[in-house]
Amino acid sequence: MSPKNQRPRKKISDGLWLVKTDDGSLTLFDEQVGETFHSESGAATESRTVFLENSGVQTLLDSGEPTRVLEIGLGTGLNFLLTAGLAIRNQTPLEYWSSDTRVLPVEILGHLELAKIAGEAGLIEAFSDWMSAAADSDASGNVSRQLGVVSFDFQRGDARDWMPPGTFDAIYFDAFSPTASGELWTVEYFGRLRESLKSGGRLVTYCVRRAVQDAFRAAGFEVEKHPGPPGGKREVLVAVSARSSASMLE
Repeated sequence: MSPKNQRPRKKISDGLWLVKTDDGSLTLFDEQVGETFHSESGAATESRTVFLENSGVQTLLDSGEPTRVLEIGLGTGLNFLLTAGLAIRNQTPLEYWSSDTRVLPVEILGHLELAKIAGEAGLIEAFSDWMSAAADSDASGNVSRQLGVVSFDFQRGDARDWMPPGTFDAIYFDAFSPTASGELWTVEYFGRLRESLKSGGRLVTYCVRRAVQDAFRAAGFEVEKHPGPPGGKREVLVAVSARSSASMLE
């Protein structure tokens, strides 16, 4: 997401800057993309509100319902860690599938102090090991791992070239903005994602641009705008499948 205000930044590698957000959590600013990985108004607050709460995943995990989540844009892993931490605390089975075009080095992830946000025993260490494996793997970048009730499957590469099996309770659409990653914000790709949602499942994202809303509707979603995180965006987007059979693109 693009920052609204310039905040103090610390350069930690070529093109990546560490940013302390308003809720005390940390995120990264990507100089090449010109955007932060999460909101500077509060990275952890954004993740909890936009993704866990608006998707219904928090309710499912709190109620002990086995849950499947697909994330487009793993980034720093913040959404995964908060979701997995909740699953571990509730001892609720979670299948988490994600993709991204790159894997952040473990040294970079270490700057984010993620254990302060998701401190469940062994989770941060396991995630760091998994990301190291993804970075060191062959060109396919596949990583499949298990930690207690949590299974994690990651694919390094263009999300459009990969669609995991089965259907999902929720999709976290957390790619960079349409300006930076316009190839993902299309009617065609949204239609494919809609087919991967269970009946009543939700796709959630931070972007409420009119063109994005129109694209989701054209792909067969019903679009709702929900209140954004405290101190952050005024509204965020929830998209629910309007049809469960033939694609709107046919």
